[in-house]
Amino acid sequence: MRAGAKRRRKAAGQRVRQAEASLAGARVSAGDAVVSAAFDGVVTARMVDPGDLAAPGRPLLHMEKAGGHRVDIRVPEAYVRSVRTGQAVSARVEGPAPFSMEGVVDVVAPAADPSSRSFLVKVRLPSGADVRSGMFVRVALAVGEDRLTAIPASALIQEGQLTGLYLVTAEGIARFRLVRTGRRLGDRVEVISGLAEGSRFVVDPPPGLMDGSRVETSS
Repeated sequence: MRAGAKRRRKAAGQRVRQAEASLAGARVSAGDAVVSAAFDGVVTARMVDPGDLAAPGRPLLHMEKAGGHRVDIRVPEAYVRSVRTGQAVSARVEGPAPFSMEGVVDVVAPAADPSSRSFLVKVRLPSGADVRSGMFVRVALAVGEDRLTAIPASALIQEGQLTGLYLVTAEGIARFRLVRTGRRLGDRVEVISGLAEGSRFVVDPPPGLMDGSRVETSS
């Protein structure tokens, strides 16, 4: 009787261990059936349908993290030393209704891309910005300092393919002067040549103004 009881006890123990192993396997399978993200967000695309077989490396969903967007840009190695984390940059969203905002450099990759010799820089956009994933964004990075002359765009006059403005002499006479312009900077325009530093000019020429007209200056 004792020998039979021991065999039954041993068999019962084996069945318990088998049941525990089956339970552990079921728990693993149940865990694999649940997909958890490491962040809060919104599902933007579903790559599978109910009943499809999941496989390692096969994407199931595309998720967009809540709390703002980020722009990834490539910076040539000649300029990457001028970029720092925490640096404020200007970002402009292009499109039918373009607008600008201020971003912050979040990450500067420590290593360059061997093929392009450029560094990945990640710029964080403000969380309240009206942007969507996939939009085209231009980012302006300050990589040095340079002096330039910029004047209000209203001062410029187009004469065919030529651009000029009215300088004001010490005697208060308007003199038309051709200038060479460069970049548009908001409501101002860069003047590359034709305008000396400290020159006075007519900011908003009236329709009847001509070369040689007398003008009144105001401080």
